[in-house]
Amino acid sequence: MRTALTSSGEEPDDCSPPPPPFFFPPPPPPSLRSRSKTRANAESFIRRRRRKKNNNSSVLASSSSNEETTLTTTIQTGEGEEASKRKISSTLSGASFTTSANKTSLPPRTCSEAAIEARNVLRYLRENRSPKTDVASTKRVRVELPLPRESEDDRIVWLGLHGQASDWSGGMSERLAKTKIVVETMLSGYAFRYLGLLDKDAEGMGLWTATEDMSIVAHPSDTTIVPFFLNLLRGEYGERVVNEREHFLVVVNGFWSGNGEKVGQPWQFRLREEAKEYLATDTIGEEKRWEKVYSCRRARSAAGIEGTLVRRYPEPWSLFDARGVRLLKQWRDEPSNREIAETLNEDAGQAEAVGFTKNANETSRDDDVIS
Repeated sequence: MRTALTSSGEEPDDCSPPPPPFFFPPPPPPSLRSRSKTRANAESFIRRRRRKKNNNSSVLASSSSNEETTLTTTIQTGEGEEASKRKISSTLSGASFTTSANKTSLPPRTCSEAAIEARNVLRYLRENRSPKTDVASTKRVRVELPLPRESEDDRIVWLGLHGQASDWSGGMSERLAKTKIVVETMLSGYAFRYLGLLDKDAEGMGLWTATEDMSIVAHPSDTTIVPFFLNLLRGEYGERVVNEREHFLVVVNGFWSGNGEKVGQPWQFRLREEAKEYLATDTIGEEKRWEKVYSCRRARSAAGIEGTLVRRYPEPWSLFDARGVRLLKQWRDEPSNREIAETLNEDAGQAEAVGFTKNANETSRDDDVIS
């Protein structure tokens, strides 16, 4: 067999490289119809992806809304673990959690929250108790605030009425220091000024001014009303507070007995008569003088059952269980210590408390502090 010759006419070497591989011709370009079909598939795929993304967003929004509704329902009904752990932010001035039964706001958990609620009540009164020439009115009111425990956070705990059951190592001065914290939280937002003690001998009676038409006094008691608090009401420290229709006088944690019939010493008959005139809780027009427009008190029965008593003007007095999630009972007027104790014991299945026979107004002495 003849061998192929090279261009020079010689036979090729056995080591010469093999001939180049054979390449198939390229495929023909796609037709116009095929291109249109491919573009349509791509657009359809993009539309499906967009629809899927929108559906997922809707599902997430719906899920979030359902979770918020479930959480709100849990807090409102007082059921579940979240209800016992919830906290009210101190920065929220108007919002509050409510029970589902009668829309009564749940009690605050900290002294700061209670002070902010008291501030809201005072704002309401300032807006609605404007002086009217044809209507008798009074702007002398009382506020009862809980005090923070010594060297701890400001959670509301049982310390007796106005903290009298606590062992204040610094005496009345330390109690005033704790009261000063909650009072100035209550007055936040006002251009308030602390003026010091009402008198150099008026132990624990701090005095604040907040705007030109509101003054605040802390801790008037049976022993300090005469003469210091009476001097304030007479106008001896300034005539601004004398007109009770024009000037708000707010007493914080005042604990005098009844209408002032036990102030001073037993032989001070004339001073007691004058005190009864100034401290009488009579009704002027449609308003009650020295009404407790805000109160937040941690109560405890003799059986050791605790609860929280709250009043926000113009709402009724409401007693809640120890966790503050169940409303036990409501009263139009301030309940007595016995009523509070019996309600707490009945809810807990305890026997009737013994010795709860005193009225809530008769709790100025340390041995009277029973709730």
